Amino acid sequence: MGTLNNSATREQYLSLLKKAVHSPIDYTMYNSTSVINNTNCYSHAIGSTLSCIELYRIGAISGLKDINQDYFSINELLNLFLEDMNTLDLKIEDSNLEDSMNSNQYQIALFVKIYADNKIHDFHFYRNDSLGWSEKWRWYKPTMLGGFKELDYFPWHLIGIFKITK
Repeated sequence: MGTLNNSATREQYLSLLKKAVHSPIDYTMYNSTSVINNTNCYSHAIGSTLSCIELYRIGAISGLKDINQDYFSINELLNLFLEDMNTLDLKIEDSNLEDSMNSNQYQIALFVKIYADNKIHDFHFYRNDSLGWSEKWRWYKPTMLGGFKELDYFPWHLIGIFKITK
């Protein structure tokens, strides 16, 4: 389809992405090298196997944050995340490990990497669906975690757990 610099192409990708996140995630798609290499923890968390790494950065889906721009605060990151979910017509609410989910819901855990300079250097997501908690690191297939495990080693910090409704 081309790059996302073209607004028509961007709209096509967003349309495909919206369709993907409102459908059941197809874990067999991760057998494709293109999907493995062009998706990350964010795409996995929202349930997309669409090969378009340019969209899978918080704020890129809503078009509010360029892929090369730094994040300034956790509040900014959360607001961008909410705007991305709004763009995808996904309802998001605060959640916890004890919350129950129905068939059109899943949970996402958001972590950030903050060093001594107090800058956000990276983010990471987990996904909790009918199969349990899983994560995906770029260039790898998703891994089942066997339960929720915090990325509690320095410099990762849990920001929140959220329930997503399709």
